[in-house]
Amino acid sequence: EYEYEYEYEYEQDSFDLSSSESTKMVMNTMKQQPKSQQVLLHEGLPLLSRRLKGSIGPGGRLEEIKEQSYCERMSRSFLWFSALILVAIFFYLHPFAERRWSSSSTNNNGNLQKTTQWELICENGKPCYEKEFIRVPEGKFNFPSFWNYASHGPIRVSYDQRAITLNGTRSLFLGGSAHPIRATPETWSHALDEAVLHGLNLITVYVFWGAHQPFPDQPFDWNLPGNCAATETTTQNNENDNSNNDNDYSTKHHRSTCDWNLASAIRAAANRGLFVHARIGPYACAEYNYGGIPEWLALNNPNMSMRRPNQPWMDAMEEYVKQTTSYFTRNKLWAHQGGPVILGQIENELGDDIDYQTENIITVPSEDGLGERLATMQDYADWSGEIAAKYEPKVVWTMCNGLTAKNTINTCNGYGGNSCSTEYLESNGQNGRIQVDQPAMWTEDEQGFQVWDEEASHPIDYFWGTTARSLAREALQWFARGGSHLNYYMWWGGYNRGRSAAGGIMNMYANDATMCSSGQRRQPKFSHLQQLHETIIDLAPFLMESPSALGKNQSVEIMSDAGTWVKGTEQRIFIYTALQKSDDNAFLPRKRDYSFIENDSRDVVVVRYKLLSLNGFRTIQMQPSSSVVLIDGMLAYDSGTINPRMKKYRRNTVDDAVALKDWGSWEEPTIDLDKNDPLLRVDSKPIEQTDLMINAKVSSDYAWYQTNIRINEAISGGTMLIETVKASGMSLFIDGLYVGSSDDHTHGEGNVTLAIPVDYLGTGVHTISILSENFGYFNLIGRWGASAKAKIKGIIGSVTFSGQCVHSGPCSKSLVDGREWFSFPGLRGENNEYLEFLPVRAGVPTSWSKAYFDTPTFEAASDAFFLDMTSGRGHVWLNGNDLGRFWNITRGKTNVYSQRYYLLPREYFYFDGSLNELVIFNSLGSNHESTKIVLSGIEMDEESVMEDEVDFPSACI
Repeated sequence: EYEYEYEYEYEQDSFDLSSSESTKMVMNTMKQQPKSQQVLLHEGLPLLSRRLKGSIGPGGRLEEIKEQSYCERMSRSFLWFSALILVAIFFYLHPFAERRWSSSSTNNNGNLQKTTQWELICENGKPCYEKEFIRVPEGKFNFPSFWNYASHGPIRVSYDQRAITLNGTRSLFLGGSAHPIRATPETWSHALDEAVLHGLNLITVYVFWGAHQPFPDQPFDWNLPGNCAATETTTQNNENDNSNNDNDYSTKHHRSTCDWNLASAIRAAANRGLFVHARIGPYACAEYNYGGIPEWLALNNPNMSMRRPNQPWMDAMEEYVKQTTSYFTRNKLWAHQGGPVILGQIENELGDDIDYQTENIITVPSEDGLGERLATMQDYADWSGEIAAKYEPKVVWTMCNGLTAKNTINTCNGYGGNSCSTEYLESNGQNGRIQVDQPAMWTEDEQGFQVWDEEASHPIDYFWGTTARSLAREALQWFARGGSHLNYYMWWGGYNRGRSAAGGIMNMYANDATMCSSGQRRQPKFSHLQQLHETIIDLAPFLMESPSALGKNQSVEIMSDAGTWVKGTEQRIFIYTALQKSDDNAFLPRKRDYSFIENDSRDVVVVRYKLLSLNGFRTIQMQPSSSVVLIDGMLAYDSGTINPRMKKYRRNTVDDAVALKDWGSWEEPTIDLDKNDPLLRVDSKPIEQTDLMINAKVSSDYAWYQTNIRINEAISGGTMLIETVKASGMSLFIDGLYVGSSDDHTHGEGNVTLAIPVDYLGTGVHTISILSENFGYFNLIGRWGASAKAKIKGIIGSVTFSGQCVHSGPCSKSLVDGREWFSFPGLRGENNEYLEFLPVRAGVPTSWSKAYFDTPTFEAASDAFFLDMTSGRGHVWLNGNDLGRFWNITRGKTNVYSQRYYLLPREYFYFDGSLNELVIFNSLGSNHESTKIVLSGIEMDEESVMEDEVDFPSACI
């Protein structure tokens, strides 16, 4: 049924081909192979080998065998030898040589062996990639490690209807999404180690344009947050994109993090044998601020419609793609250069909605060639694929969950209940080509994310998380139907430090994923999926050599309530039959059955089945909504049953593990804006906050607005109405005193009006100060109802004060009526070293606090220190590094905080004996002396149980 090519190498001391006995052994080996078209056997010696060529006919019969003549062998050897000499001269003498080759070693017996090694050299003169101790094993057939290929030159990536191929070999990939932008060097390294131990061989990363070009007219900065953070060593390495530092931190010594950039993060994955799928966007979504698009891009360009066939957008996108692909090329990251990036993704989840009235759509030639027509979203999708291929034609490009260019692979995003594992495959994908001429790839097997204020049982937006049993079941459904690439989104979420969180998204990202945001394992999910991966890896050679079983499933019988066998309506079996392989990957005559049985019923059922390799029937009891893997009828994995040992963990938390001392607080000024400050803008209306920030080149969640109001008749029971957008907060101050706050923390977009009560306002002139808080820009753009136009923040329209005038009754007054408004970007404390000279006055909650602490001693692999915060809302900094937003908001109507613990990354600590500085800005005011540092980790415990539940208490904090 199948045809294969084989090549065997034999050491001289293993086979003497001049010996008749050895020749018989070789011939017998050939006879054991199934219908081989061509078998090549040789000693592996470049000049002295004798070669036998033969072909095997039907039934494994040796049809022909002949020996090469001495002249033939010498002639071919001479040609090969000459070619190698020329190649060697080129690589050693070419002035722009980027590779190193070495060869000619001897084995233990002194015999010459071919040990040619290929090494990619980066611009610093060092090898681009170096093996880590923890890395993907190199001996797993059809489940490759980067190190299977890293020493052998460029990697040729292609695909067929069954799988991605590397140098012609079908390859199965188990991947996990992790974002360097949400990590630090040490947490990234730890996560990559865990990925290897979890059984992955692929890491999927997003590139966020806005993080690398936050302001217009600036060169791309490919460094990541925390670059050149405080470390133990005082000597800093040169801040170079091409540094090959692998971020190997120890408990006694910190290397400099000046090389913490996108390239070094990708190399760190490669060093562990992990391949990389780079999703370059420019739109990412990812619950990231503005979906990864720079805030400034569409700001002053009303004609731009993002992610549309719109000329201003297309011009900007093409330049971004050019810059990004060039960066990957300079750093030798692509597989065709010998790097780990085997796949690229252009665009992301592209829909077909378009507004021809407002989005300034371009025209394209009509199909009849006689005129023009307005471009469609499919035209834009095809253009996106063309742009990707224009700048990197040797890369295999993908597009996910929506429209797909003709030259890209369509991939699925979603969770199993959202049809990826079944309906997507059964309909041949969204482009009709999956398992026809493109492989089945699941780029986002989703594990949810969290929004401020939501409960896990009643999510506000998408979904909070999923159980290990559900993930395992859906993965088995996927592979049963021919899937060959599965990637968890997220596998590890990390934290939204700084301003990276999208509107309404919490600081911790995807905390219900396989790895907690802190980098600790979520049990039992980690262990249950680890066992699944071991099973799939063992099956990889047989799945990859076999055609897909999609559409070939068979029915099975189940035991009825009456005790009889009946045909199951919610059960099915997928059978893969393949020849068994030996340890050296040779096929043996025996056939084996690899089967997937599914039970969609919500009840426990007993299933009866029969396989080709079995005599008679066998039965198995299946859990509700589960899938199992059988090898020759024996149970290999059950998605619905978790080994009780995998649940035997408990969380150990030590309160006040490190003392915070010397607390101090001071006020953020609320009045008397400096009229001479160059950042201050004066206008007849408040300046929209995005415009205010970008033009001042200030990156902050905050903006101050100020004006004056004359009250001729006292007003009681009043309300200040402020027009803004979702995911925003407003705090009102009158004459420098706090009046109240209001917010909207929706994960969405659209205008809202926030109302702040004002009990009484007497006659006279009053100073009105408003602090605007940006909780993040919505991450959706141009799909699912989200706008393709520029996003806005701050005060965007009217500000109205209304109430009950004490003499004349209801009254209202507009504050945006041509009067003078002052708009200031950021907090003045952010720009003036926290203004420590201003003590906090009573009734002013907008304040800064600071404390110090000694650097703790801990083992980074097992211990994690967290900041325990239960009051206020704002930002927190550790030694100048912005840890992101915090908020003491609770989940729904419960008393459980949305997020209470915030990881303190180890590389942000000082290791030179200096005290660490913790700084907190709180827009709502609180006594931060209740804040503390705790030490927390999980450990095995025979008396405890961590259940397989979404948001199980203490599984992650």
